[in-house]
Amino acid sequence: MNPFDDPHAEARVVIDSHGHPSLWPAACPVPFGWTTALCPAPRHEAQTYLDNHTSG
Repeated sequence: MNPFDDPHAEARVVIDSHGHPSLWPAACPVPFGWTTALCPAPRHEAQTYLDNHTSG
């Protein structure tokens, strides 16, 4: 299964250089230039973090 689609995999929240957050599989390296806002956690927790910390 693709790690981006696995609902049971751990995920982290990463932020690009423009301040845009994204859900990122914990099994994949963080892309160069991105920072980690939330360390690996269950995917539903990472999604909740993302939902609560994204304005718009």
